[in-house]
Amino acid sequence: MNRYKIESLELIGKIDYSDIQIIRRLSCSKYSFTFRGYTICGNLSILDISKVLIIKRGSFYQQGMRYFYWRFKDNIIASEMFSECDLLSEIILPASITAIGDEAFYSCSNLKSIVIPPLVSSIGYRAFAECNKLESIILPEGLTNIEAPDWHRNGPEPLRRQAAF
Repeated sequence: MNRYKIESLELIGKIDYSDIQIIRRLSCSKYSFTFRGYTICGNLSILDISKVLIIKRGSFYQQGMRYFYWRFKDNIIASEMFSECDLLSEIILPASITAIGDEAFYSCSNLKSIVIPPLVSSIGYRAFAECNKLESIILPEGLTNIEAPDWHRNGPEPLRRQAAF
């Protein structure tokens, strides 16, 4: 099976940094490469991680000429975890997450809508910035902190809560 042809993926169990790195390669066009004259790029547009536990583990990664340390914590969508995953149009988050980090979905330019799980109490700075096709964000009742809600330049029209405050 050619992993670069996967369009839809459902994961079950525990995931950590190394799993996220593979997901990013499948869902970010910037990770395309040329092999024997052919451009190979991921196709992952639908990601269902609703049945996973995100576990603590960090690692170094390179972006351009800079190196970063990605700090994962249990049950948190870490800062920049899915940033620039421009092929994703849909992502189903695990109900167990409690926070979404800064720029977690930055420049997911094909993401159309997202449901933030009920246990999430905070959303980081520019978590959905440059998500140009984002039309809907459904927020949980218990959300207490949104740092500078720069969803994207035009802003999603139907921004609503699952229940009123």
